[in-house]
Amino acid sequence: MQCLKKQLFKIWKSEDGTYTLEATLIFPLIMFLTLLFLLVAVVQWQQAALNQNATIIAEQLAANWDVSAKEITTGNFALINNDFKDTRGDDGLYWRIFNDGAATSQEPASFFNGLSKEKIDVAMEYLHDKGVSGTISYSGLPARTITVKLNRDVFPKLHLPFLNSSISATSTAHVAEPVQFMRNIDMAIYYSKSIEENFKIFESFNKKKKK
Repeated sequence: MQCLKKQLFKIWKSEDGTYTLEATLIFPLIMFLTLLFLLVAVVQWQQAALNQNATIIAEQLAANWDVSAKEITTGNFALINNDFKDTRGDDGLYWRIFNDGAATSQEPASFFNGLSKEKIDVAMEYLHDKGVSGTISYSGLPARTITVKLNRDVFPKLHLPFLNSSISATSTAHVAEPVQFMRNIDMAIYYSKSIEENFKIFESFNKKKKK
């Protein structure tokens, strides 16, 4: 028994076969952990890229919401035959009142959101060109916000139980329209002055009538 213990202790202290042991056990473990870290890094990088795409698309669509003829990527008007033309037709003067209803990319257009649906469809074409799937929704008054939800499968052919390769991103942007806001302010000031002047005329007329 004592001899067996000495033999085992000698084998334990011996460095013979260390390289073989490391090559068969430790090295594969290191390679597995390295590949796992790389997969996690790729998923995180794709998540950051998807968040950026959702934010950019939401902000670009909100910035170009006032005119349908604007390109979603640059905000420029379409140039056809050296002439600026609205390839999607005229929005109309009162589209904010009659044709700016809530709409989503998953539902068909209705009478009050036809123009909103058209703008969303243009943005969806831009998404498909970038190879990204998702949905876009627009909520009308009073908030007027655009919500973009994107999803992507990073490794569609690789199914790992410990790694979820399906990622998603959501971004919201507000339709501000600063030019139209200033127009509304000017209109409110103009009508308030007109009402005040007409009220003064009406008061002076009543005073003369009483006399």
